[in-house]
Amino acid sequence: MYRILAGLVLLFCVPAFAQNLQPLSTSPTKPTPESYILHVTDWLNRQPEARQALADFHRRKALGLLPATPTIQAPPQVGDRQTFKVYNFETQTTESRTFELRVIETRFYLWVEVASLDSGWVTDEKLEALRAALADATPAGSINPNQGIIANDEDVFGDPPDVDRDGKTDVLLVDIRDGWNPESGGGFVAGFVYGGDLSPFGNGNNKDILYLDTNPSLSTNRPIESLLSTAAHEYQHLIHFNYDTDEISFVNEGLSEWAEVMNGYGRRAMSYLSDVSRYNVPIFRWSQDNKTVLDDYERAGLFTTYLEDRIGWQAVGAITRDASNGYLGYENALVPRGLSFSQVLLDFHTANFLNNRNVNAAYGYSRTDFQNLGAAPSVVYNGRIATQTPDTTILLWGGGVLYLVWQHVKDLQVTLSGPSLAIRALKYPDGGGIVVEDLDPGASPFTFTGAYDQVVLIITRTSTSESSQVTYSAIWSSDQTFTSQIAQFDNGQVLQPFVLAGGLELLTRFENPQPGYTLLGRVFLPLYFYSQFSNGPPATEPRDFTLTVRAANPDSTPGDVLFEQTFEDPRPYQGVTSFTIPFAEIDLFPYAAQIGDLPDVLFIGYRDAGTDTNSIVLATASYTVENRSFIGPTQQGWRALWDVTLTDGTSLNGRIIPIRVEFLIGSKPVPAEPVAELPRELTLEPPYPNPFRTTALLRYHLPETGPVRLRVFDLLGRKVATLVDGPQPAGTHTVRLNAEGWASGLYLCVLEAGGRRRVQRLQVVR
Repeated sequence: MYRILAGLVLLFCVPAFAQNLQPLSTSPTKPTPESYILHVTDWLNRQPEARQALADFHRRKALGLLPATPTIQAPPQVGDRQTFKVYNFETQTTESRTFELRVIETRFYLWVEVASLDSGWVTDEKLEALRAALADATPAGSINPNQGIIANDEDVFGDPPDVDRDGKTDVLLVDIRDGWNPESGGGFVAGFVYGGDLSPFGNGNNKDILYLDTNPSLSTNRPIESLLSTAAHEYQHLIHFNYDTDEISFVNEGLSEWAEVMNGYGRRAMSYLSDVSRYNVPIFRWSQDNKTVLDDYERAGLFTTYLEDRIGWQAVGAITRDASNGYLGYENALVPRGLSFSQVLLDFHTANFLNNRNVNAAYGYSRTDFQNLGAAPSVVYNGRIATQTPDTTILLWGGGVLYLVWQHVKDLQVTLSGPSLAIRALKYPDGGGIVVEDLDPGASPFTFTGAYDQVVLIITRTSTSESSQVTYSAIWSSDQTFTSQIAQFDNGQVLQPFVLAGGLELLTRFENPQPGYTLLGRVFLPLYFYSQFSNGPPATEPRDFTLTVRAANPDSTPGDVLFEQTFEDPRPYQGVTSFTIPFAEIDLFPYAAQIGDLPDVLFIGYRDAGTDTNSIVLATASYTVENRSFIGPTQQGWRALWDVTLTDGTSLNGRIIPIRVEFLIGSKPVPAEPVAELPRELTLEPPYPNPFRTTALLRYHLPETGPVRLRVFDLLGRKVATLVDGPQPAGTHTVRLNAEGWASGLYLCVLEAGGRRRVQRLQVVR
């Protein structure tokens, strides 16, 4: 059963000082009750009555006992009224409801409950939108945008049961009795199919029926796309009735989740990838808990979408028509194409971590809205603060995965053991690039000679049953090790409200734990972008930002810039679904020479980069000891966070911008002066990559601080983009160029600073 994660009710307000921060959305005068879609189809069709009806249908079908002609000889006409039995989830019984036929299409009838018509929930406009989506067209990204959901699902998955032999599915728009209350909200059923309808006996209708909800799906301001994706999802289940009596939930629901995607509707958030404990689980697990099962829906849908890339949509759809269940159904689709389930399982886990089809087409997703997904490491070992990993044992579930990561290591040796394992290494050598190597589990220990920024071991249990223990240890060498000390003042939870930063810099103050011996390691930023909110720009918008390190003035306000650099958000895209802060981790150790000797007191901050509309969003956490955070500069200079009051009266007193810093404390002094020199002349490096399809990086070097303009022109001299236009400090800067929507061809990138100009050609290819 399809479900949308309920969005948090987040309040957004405008601060009352000279440079106003723009709100993300207006605050409702009356709180909207939380509503979320419940999963019922899997549960409903495992009830004895539904299972018996489905088994009876297949028995009659096998024996040729289904009617050769329609059960009702005279087809209904628009305006006719008819009684149908509808399952009531509150009483767990069926009840009779009266419907009126409003639409006749080649493949379906569209009936509307008379009570929903009388209430005004189903308007002519909404009815036409539903009809068009079911019959005529689906969104971009669909396997065939020129036909509707019903035809697409049938082309991919097969035929519905057609138990009454009229050649049409009855689509019923009905107020599903599910306990939803307009005052308190709660869970509701957006749609379902019922195996009991396939029998002429008992409480069924002896018809192919797709039930779609009217209240709250159509009675409130919910987007109609939500109901349409439910229709795509549930119709796969109805088709599945025709071919299988007892498919496992992971396979059946995974196909229905993918039905939404292949019809052009949006994917789930895939939030389960953010926490290893949520994907080191049995691959075919299907929880009975209404919250935990969301992870199962995400995992099943993602795996099925991955199969589309490996074997094509025709072969994926054929799994619905395969009477084999679970693992065997997958094998039947894979083996004819020279693949095995265990091989594809390892590739799937690799794609979820790496998601880079440039390395290998099997290691990523081709669909645009899946290209920014990424799994989190199971555990990370930092080679700067240790030289070994002691014996460690982790439980690995059947078909689950571990991502073991060693960073900043030299001559790494890993000893690893466990039954039924497949192991793949991702090696990131110093200097860039990535090397992929499949390892023989019986050849441990594994030796990785040389220096690496990162080595990742992807470990999966190829047996899908039960679990086993994986034991590992590691040793490596290091030129120097440090003591890591994390400075943090927040509790990991963000407070309302969120507000657009409006280009202002957001900073928090830190004290150097051991001046003269300390380097900056990792910086953890509470990085939110406008695109992560429901009323923001698309998820594909650039998420670049400039990180700054500043000295402190004598009055404890932010002072001179010691270092700044533009970065791309390293995290996979996730919408905002909780108040737990999803920190972005930035490694500043490689910039130690540029940063130089750290002062006794310093500020770490960040601000918008470039000229795109995907603004950084200010997030704060509770901290009542002292004011450590500043916003600015405004016309009045730097503004202490505790002095900011929002227009709705919310004070930010007792809050902090929850930045965290890892200090690396060495046993010998760090250089007192920066080793790196400032650029000697204005330089614009060639774009990378070039040619390119959508995005490229532009790197330039400024010998002095001053106004800078970086623009792109076509060959007719027309400006197509302004990337930088304002003062910048001397040093090296990187800007991300997004050429989405540009025509193929040559363009000129022009850098202007200090009265000089530099030009590079770039080529967009489609």
